[in-house]
Amino acid sequence: MKRLKLVALATLLVCWPAAARADSPIMEFIEGWSGPGPFKVYYTGIDLRVVCLPNDRAKIGPDKDTIADQYFWNCYRDDDTRLKGRFMFNFNTGSNGGTTQLFSDDLLDNRNVDQKTIEIVYMHQLSSIVQVGGGIQWVRLSGDAAAASPATPTAPAQHAVDAFSFWRTGFPIRITFTPLGYLRLPGRKQGLSRLVQLTFESAYFGSTTKAENFGNHVSKFSASKEFQGRVVLGLDAAPLIAALKPHR
Repeated sequence: MKRLKLVALATLLVCWPAAARADSPIMEFIEGWSGPGPFKVYYTGIDLRVVCLPNDRAKIGPDKDTIADQYFWNCYRDDDTRLKGRFMFNFNTGSNGGTTQLFSDDLLDNRNVDQKTIEIVYMHQLSSIVQVGGGIQWVRLSGDAAAASPATPTAPAQHAVDAFSFWRTGFPIRITFTPLGYLRLPGRKQGLSRLVQLTFESAYFGSTTKAENFGNHVSKFSASKEFQGRVVLGLDAAPLIAALKPHR
């Protein structure tokens, strides 16, 4: 498997309530497979908090929360002082850019490969800064057919390949850091400490893939038991919205 050599990170602010429970990256760097990759995700990823579990402080005691706070507003704000964990739905789609050689034994296969990822994970709150968790991931790899073509000033040579599309199932482990989570700000400004989140993830895929799965009948490529890593820096809109316009 190719080693992770580059981490390119950026942030996005999504300014409407429909995205308010989402950590919203504008870019992820996804490590390449033994064959194609790496993949970069631009503006097409979302990590959505679907259900959150309240901690004991939120459920019992003199300052316990209402049911609405326990299961919605605390989740909406990503309030680490009132949450035990989060169930996340994650989606992204990326591309290898179409200029990288897919297989080491085939110099004439340089084409675009798309990767779509659907993921369900549970993230447990270890501290105000750290969350850890895991789940299941489905990855769809696809590409168009290409006719044989000579090299040009803007594109490498390419032999004929077939269109392809297939799914792989993986099991990710992830860790998320909220760098400003240690801050305790006054009143509604507290949500600002949850804005920036940095996530590292590694997913294990046990199935075997071959070059022919990618529409290539020349390469002898075959790989199994792979790990694919990803790094993303996201900016969470919900805490900012809550700080500017609290629900009460």
